Amino acid sequence: MPTACVIGAGAAGLTVAHALAARGWKVVIVEGGSRTPAPELEDTYRVTVAGTPHRGVHEGRFRAWGGSTTRWGGQLWAWEPHELAARPEIGIDGWPIGYDEVAPWYRRAFALLGIPDAPLSTAGAHARGVAPAGLDPSLVSIKYSAWLPWRLRNLGGTLGKSLRVAPDVTSHESTTAIGFELRSSEGRVAGVRVRRADGSSMVLSADVVVMAAGTLENVRLLLASNAGGQPIGDHAGWLGRCFMDHLSVRVARFRPRDADDFGRR
Repeated sequence: MPTACVIGAGAAGLTVAHALAARGWKVVIVEGGSRTPAPELEDTYRVTVAGTPHRGVHEGRFRAWGGSTTRWGGQLWAWEPHELAARPEIGIDGWPIGYDEVAPWYRRAFALLGIPDAPLSTAGAHARGVAPAGLDPSLVSIKYSAWLPWRLRNLGGTLGKSLRVAPDVTSHESTTAIGFELRSSEGRVAGVRVRRADGSSMVLSADVVVMAAGTLENVRLLLASNAGGQPIGDHAGWLGRCFMDHLSVRVARFRPRDADDFGRR
């Protein structure tokens, strides 16, 4: 039975772990947080940002079983063909994969998350009673999102719950990946060095290692792992450089009248 070590129990990690377990793999999940995030530990995850302010390192980075979905609103925004295509008029070469390669997976992703239909088209939205936006369609293109019900948006309680009872899935919580063990003769990853909350450490061996801890944590782990005198994957010297944060503007604070009822929806 092949073994996979999945680093990170957020949206990507839980989805990959679920798929591998369904195919008969033995899966080991490493998660830096736990099922019940402890507020007193928040400061231990903070870092000092030098230079340009970067809010995302604190506001978009969560160590918890479920990862960022524990704070996520549940919005699902499928890409469209033009977003992956080349646009030479603005200097964009396009993605190395095309929309046709991505599109078949959208329906599977929505089904896995419990949404039967893909995001609505403009015509579909109007058919369901959504009032047309008062914008010139020749100038502005409207795109509608799909949203998970609030009770389903935390994948730690959906996919994560099923993984906890799967016979060939093991999870290590409050455990941080700190580096890779390499097969010197092949230059391949043979295992993951991890450290528990009590300070003890161990190596988890696996046939395949999946890095699903988010951009910042994945880069940290690669920079901390040395292969041939340089960090893994840093052959061109660009690892960890030119990262762009999400655009973020606070416009309001939402407080439901009945928090319990809202959580059940």
